[in-house]
Amino acid sequence: MENFQNRVSQNFPYKLSLSKDVENAYFTYETSFETENLESEEKRAIYGELIDCDWGNDWNRKYIEISKLSSFNSTPKKSAVVISIDDDDDGNKQSKVNAEKSKFWWKKVKEIKRNQPRTLKEFALQKLIKNFKSGKFDERIICQDAIDFAYLADIKLPFNETLLEFDNEIYWKRFVASKTRDFVKLEELFRSKKTDWKSIAVELIYAEYVESLKATYFPSTHEKYEKFTRQFAKYIRELKINKIQPQTKEICNEFDKSIKIVNYKQKDCEHFPLDFFRELKNLEKLSISFHPPELKKNYNRRFFNVAIEDIKNLSIGLSSLEKLHTLEITQTNLENDEKIKFLLETLQNLKNLKCLSLTHCNIKSQNSGGYFEKFLENSSLEVLDLSHNELDFGFCQQFAKGLENLKQMLKLSLIMTGIFYNGLDEILKSISKCDKICELNISSCESEKFDNENTVINELKNLLENSTNLKVLEMPNNEIKDVIKRCEIIEALEKNFTLESMDVFNCGFTTKEELKVKILILRNVYYIKNPLLKKESFTEADEVEIINWLKRVKHPLILKYQEKFKFVPTEKFVKWKNEEARKKLCKEPIENYENYVVSNK
Repeated sequence: MENFQNRVSQNFPYKLSLSKDVENAYFTYETSFETENLESEEKRAIYGELIDCDWGNDWNRKYIEISKLSSFNSTPKKSAVVISIDDDDDGNKQSKVNAEKSKFWWKKVKEIKRNQPRTLKEFALQKLIKNFKSGKFDERIICQDAIDFAYLADIKLPFNETLLEFDNEIYWKRFVASKTRDFVKLEELFRSKKTDWKSIAVELIYAEYVESLKATYFPSTHEKYEKFTRQFAKYIRELKINKIQPQTKEICNEFDKSIKIVNYKQKDCEHFPLDFFRELKNLEKLSISFHPPELKKNYNRRFFNVAIEDIKNLSIGLSSLEKLHTLEITQTNLENDEKIKFLLETLQNLKNLKCLSLTHCNIKSQNSGGYFEKFLENSSLEVLDLSHNELDFGFCQQFAKGLENLKQMLKLSLIMTGIFYNGLDEILKSISKCDKICELNISSCESEKFDNENTVINELKNLLENSTNLKVLEMPNNEIKDVIKRCEIIEALEKNFTLESMDVFNCGFTTKEELKVKILILRNVYYIKNPLLKKESFTEADEVEIINWLKRVKHPLILKYQEKFKFVPTEKFVKWKNEEARKKLCKEPIENYENYVVSNK
């Protein structure tokens, strides 16, 4: 057996790895070197496992005739002769061809005809794969056979409860890879060791199921959807729905009958009721968009209408999701105050909700701001994103009152909300009062008007000077043309030692001013990591901490050297506050350390 392995390994790039079963099988069917080239042995096949190579899923090409394997062994080694391209000598050309053949000898194996004999095990495995529809994995299929089974099984099988009994990670990996279009996320899933591939597959199937629901409502079909949801609820923890089919009104273009202008009006935009979401008891993260499945030419609406009844049904579905901690609703027209009211009243009762994102939802009115005020006072929210909403002055006034009553730290994002003329000063004033905002993003908010608002600049300066909890401030794309105002912001930043990140890109700052901001931020980060450096008076505990800090920043070899010679600081090196402090650290009278005094040299 060892001789056979060595013979094949000489011409094959991978070392053979044989299990005990394969080794026993080989000894049972082995041939001698004297008889393997006989005519009777010409069509005989050896076990494919003896040659540990990966030729894909082509079963027939995994088996090599012994006589052909012998011819591989007799192949001469690669020639080291360099042949000129312009050489027309026939002998040299033939030598070059032979050298190429010997170099790529393994290609000969791939060209073996498909009618080679196969083992009974392969026939059985192929039959099992062909007949597999759903159910538990056959325990008799083990090792490499189980892997081959998972790679060859059909991933387009009907999705039902019995299919979920199939516990094979490779199969569900293939299933998820075929459904996922976010390749960055897919790469993260492959790198993670905690990925539950079966659960992710169920989540993708269920999302497709919801996206395919027609807007027409029938009690019988609604019951069916609730039952379907209950069956797979235990697997669903994260759900992302990119589109929902609405009731549509199609108007033909008078010039081109093939082009349709789709206009979703308030009374025609009802969707299938989503109240059956209440069955998803394990749902932790939900992202939903009332984006229509298809946009025709000449359709330019930015926000997509939903009826009040749609939001009511969604709120009913969310009311029972006790484990929900992240909710994202985007590209949905929530301009009507009643929609915000129903939604926030439901979310207020979800105690585990930590992150809420309502982007591109056309939120703007004063009444909506009042509902947010009540919501912020009673919720346990940690992240709030209201980006890409045209917030008016009335909304900002009410919203600012809610910020003053926050009970926990909050990350707030107001990107492109157009509030520099419409109440940003009120929001900044409330943030300064409550000091509960740890991250604030006010990027691209009416940048051409920023320079005209002295109150906004004053409140921004006040926030930088007085806030102790604000760690991140993002304000790019808000141009400040006045040099004096930019200098005032930098002066305010000099007094702030807690801000760890500040982005002023495209704000009119010169290169020198941007560099000054970066230096101040680096200063803050260094002081945060080393808080003792800001102190002017030190206690005994601080002195011990300083000594420990010096040990941490020293090179290990220096520490080892000091430990070897047991150097102890004396009065020549350290000025103690009093004799008691010196004795506490040295624990012995100073006379006992005279032998350890090192000269100034």
